[in-house]
Amino acid sequence: MPTPLPSTDGLINLVVAWQSAHSIEARFVKTEDDINTELRRTARAALERASHPIKYSPDAALEDGLCMIAPRDEFLDQDLLTSLAKGGSLPLASSSDLRPNKTGCCYAVLVGNANPMIFIRRRTPIVNATQTIRARLVSGALVKIEEPLLAFDGKFDAIVVGDSVYILDQNGFEKLFSAESTTKAVNRWVNKVACAIPIEEGGDATLAHAVADNMPLRRRLHAAANQPYLAHVTLDTLREAIKAQKANPDEYLGANGLRLTRTNVRFLLQVLNDDLFQGQLSEHYYAAGTKTRRS
Repeated sequence: MPTPLPSTDGLINLVVAWQSAHSIEARFVKTEDDINTELRRTARAALERASHPIKYSPDAALEDGLCMIAPRDEFLDQDLLTSLAKGGSLPLASSSDLRPNKTGCCYAVLVGNANPMIFIRRRTPIVNATQTIRARLVSGALVKIEEPLLAFDGKFDAIVVGDSVYILDQNGFEKLFSAESTTKAVNRWVNKVACAIPIEEGGDATLAHAVADNMPLRRRLHAAANQPYLAHVTLDTLREAIKAQKANPDEYLGANGLRLTRTNVRFLLQVLNDDLFQGQLSEHYYAAGTKTRRS
């Protein structure tokens, strides 16, 4: 059944945000009616994709034209979300605010009056033209452009609606989050794994460091930490699972828990996330990069 979603009628607010040295900066960008019409049209098109969402899984492949739904707290950078949600109450953007080369720049279109939907795109709308002279044609003559130029591609990476977030582009969605918010999330996921399965001393730091700048590994950790079966996994069941992959358990398990090293983190995460399997026909052993659950 389609998920009922709000109408795209109501107030339109455009917000541009970026990362400064120690905080998030966000500005409200005033728009004319013709721009609002186009922003509303692109928001409506994005919302149509969100009407048949599948449940979010960080290690699943999001196919073109599909959408995932997750709880709002999966939007790891709540500081960014809070800033974007302020909409028209933010300081009005000036020309100096909208200069190119902003770090971590993104924009959001807020649609609605009370509790608006937030359509978010992880890319800068500020055109980075490097030519010495920028101009436009006015009444048959070129006029130099002094003010910033903004451009929008009509796409969004995520839509925040109430307590849910609809993910339209998984890579763009995950790149929205600051390094600080990602580090906090990684530490939570490592702790969830460690609470379920003992980890030898220093292994938790090794795991956190290994996934810090590696999105595929980070997705595996995220997925593994939230697997329902994790609470029932023991060192004995892990030993058997590792043996089933024709690997030596002693390289991965110590007397007191997981023996995590820089070189074996990938394999252990694959085991914990059930990513390893044997082909029924070829009998070869494989590792799934992404997977879609069939039952």
